Amino acid sequence: RREVHDHFPGLWADRDVQVISLGPLPPKASLELVRGVLGERVPAEVAARLIERADGNPFYLEEIIRAVAAGKEDELPDSVLGTVEARLDAEGAEAKRVLRAASVFGERFSKLGVAALLGGEARTSEVDGALAALTSHELIAPIHLPGAIAPDYMFRHSIVREAGYAMLTEHDREL
Repeated sequence: RREVHDHFPGLWADRDVQVISLGPLPPKASLELVRGVLGERVPAEVAARLIERADGNPFYLEEIIRAVAAGKEDELPDSVLGTVEARLDAEGAEAKRVLRAASVFGERFSKLGVAALLGGEARTSEVDGALAALTSHELIAPIHLPGAIAPDYMFRHSIVREAGYAMLTEHDREL
């Protein structure tokens, strides 16, 4: 990300670094993504509206495509964060609670850590169910580490973690 140079000038000065600048997703590639998910018969005006709204942001485009596929075309939030928050709302209270707890750990977290935050071993089966749902809805992904007691997980995108963390109440943060 370009902002790394603003925050840490000279960070890589002593290293042979290759910088790859990624621009916005081009309209043609965006259209391929829309048609690849929604099908070739998606009306041109719907595809154009999605592509315009995403403005080259592939994550946002993917999220609004999901919303359209779920029949929520008239309820598309205006921001990436709003889109993710709407998706999390659809997950239900327990899954959101697990996701909020997981967000405290950062980009990567363990099932046992989340269960500990939510009440200990007695909550493990509920946490398992929520993690399975969040995994199947592509909000988190398991990480299988050799010798681990249980799989760790990671957020599929940092914005999902940010949205989960933003949902914590002040009391939750203090706790």
